[in-house]
Amino acid sequence: YYNNTKSFLEEYNKDFPDALANKYRELFHVSPGLYLYNSWKSSIAYLYNLIKALNSKGIVLEYIIPAGGERADAIFVGNTVSPSLMIIEMKGWRTMEIVDDYSVIADNKKEVNPAYQVLNYSGKIKYSIEGIENFNINSMVILYNILNHNKSMDGIYSGNEQELIIKELKKNLDPGFDPHSLATFVNARYRQNINLFEAVRKYHLDIKNGAMKALASEGYGLYSEQLEPYLEIINDLLTGTPGNYIIHGGPGSGKSLIALNLLLRSSAMGK
Repeated sequence: YYNNTKSFLEEYNKDFPDALANKYRELFHVSPGLYLYNSWKSSIAYLYNLIKALNSKGIVLEYIIPAGGERADAIFVGNTVSPSLMIIEMKGWRTMEIVDDYSVIADNKKEVNPAYQVLNYSGKIKYSIEGIENFNINSMVILYNILNHNKSMDGIYSGNEQELIIKELKKNLDPGFDPHSLATFVNARYRQNINLFEAVRKYHLDIKNGAMKALASEGYGLYSEQLEPYLEIINDLLTGTPGNYIIHGGPGSGKSLIALNLLLRSSAMGK
């Protein structure tokens, strides 16, 4: 879904999640599922209240991230002086504790750190989409069901921090909105990123030290389904737990990227 926020405010009602679900079925040929549908009901209701405080902007919901199957919850497009994107990851968790740069414990379950998630999205969009080289790209995480969260990472907002969120949105997206920028973004084509091995050569010391965020900022971060086996294997190496692992996937699924990250990190660990 994409539109200007003025039209979104006019369209939004209790049936909006149903309309979004229909678009989802048309695109993916499968129903979104009850969990995703319910998350739309709560997250879009929260976004609606933010949008009312903004001047007209562009908005994209459930944007498919290039070179993978993950989707950004919401992306705002604005700024007539210098086209800008704000990528937003909405989390409906009731509790969240940060473990490290890549993991959190959310609702008593280990999950990918959403701050890493949006950094990865930003890199993928910046380096894998044609025609937006002059766009400024920023990101934030909104924990809309958590109040007064004790955070230790920038760019993560609690549900009761609407004023701070709106201030950040205005800072990045004002002044104005050019519909051409929205059209350029949503109609842009995927392009091949810089050579993977060039990126690894550039950031091999960061990867060896476990700082994969450097790769994420260049568009080569691991997606959630890639990061989970990576972290599991590294944890087993740290604890000396023996095991065999099979990473399978089709061409372009990221097997080589996982393997290179594991090779550099394990060699730095002396494993």
